[in-house]
Amino acid sequence: MSQDRNTGWLLSGFFAWAAALSLVTAWWMAPHVLPLRADTVATESRAWTATHLLRVDCGCSAEVSRHLVTRGAQSGWRERVYLNRPQAEWTRALQHAGFEVAVMAVRSGPRLALTDPAGRTWQGGYSKHRPQPGVTLEDLPTMRTFFAGHDPDRVPAYGCASNNL
Repeated sequence: MSQDRNTGWLLSGFFAWAAALSLVTAWWMAPHVLPLRADTVATESRAWTATHLLRVDCGCSAEVSRHLVTRGAQSGWRERVYLNRPQAEWTRALQHAGFEVAVMAVRSGPRLALTDPAGRTWQGGYSKHRPQPGVTLEDLPTMRTFFAGHDPDRVPAYGCASNNL
């Protein structure tokens, strides 16, 4: 009889331990499986963001990089440039012009992505023609239209693609 009582206590302890472990695990996992509240996403970025994706091995991206350096980062915007690999000359010039610069895997470029503080986005290219000398790049009119709360026209993303990241 005493042995049955010990077994009962052991089983009760085991189930209590399992229940406590399940609660702790659920608490830790919840942020990973539940969607974020809309107000949480909106409060994380209170800036108008322009993200420029450039490939240092692409002539079109080189033209966009020269254009960005000439015009400089725009007031009221957080402008970031992502390069597909380190390139000291571009990084130095872009940072001097007020851009944040980082390296990441960029599959194709040049591409422009805009985001407003509420999370609205737009993505596309810089011109209705392939970026090259003599072609007017339309990023600033696109940014102004987006800033005014309107959806900019679709602009194809001409440039270079790579399948070897």
